[in-house]
Amino acid sequence: MFNVGEAVIYCSQVYTVEGTEKKTIGKTVKEYYCLKNVYDERNSVFIPVDNELLVGKMRAVLSRKEILEMIAGFPNIESCWVEDEKERNAKFKEILEKGDRFEMARMVKTLFEKKCQLEEISRHLHSADETVFHRAEKAICEEFALVLGIKKEEVIPFIAKALKHE
Repeated sequence: MFNVGEAVIYCSQVYTVEGTEKKTIGKTVKEYYCLKNVYDERNSVFIPVDNELLVGKMRAVLSRKEILEMIAGFPNIESCWVEDEKERNAKFKEILEKGDRFEMARMVKTLFEKKCQLEEISRHLHSADETVFHRAEKAICEEFALVLGIKKEEVIPFIAKALKHE
């Protein structure tokens, strides 16, 4: 059960639980979690409280301590690059769908490093890699910004600064 005012992650986006509300669809009355997107107030989502699959996709945001520990561990994160493009796309899509922030951070680091390698030889990431890179980076920045009390665009410099002081 999630509480009113609690920040949650749903489909890689940060929401606030506004409450629950009963809605009638046809002749069926169900109770729904009312979620409001933290960064886009026009974006609200209603999740049936009794739908274990959808409620299971809702996760509490990381704590400040968990985020700082994750950042401290970034230098030790190993690459998850897969040479075969189809296998890589499937793996990266699965990581995004599961929403595991450690795996998303690992994927972002991997894609960032690959992007830098390719830029050295005047090449660029495949569009599918670029898309998942930006989706995962956005998800991480939104959550970290909320918890750390900074702006989304300050997250990457915050991480870079933290890593320089290690």
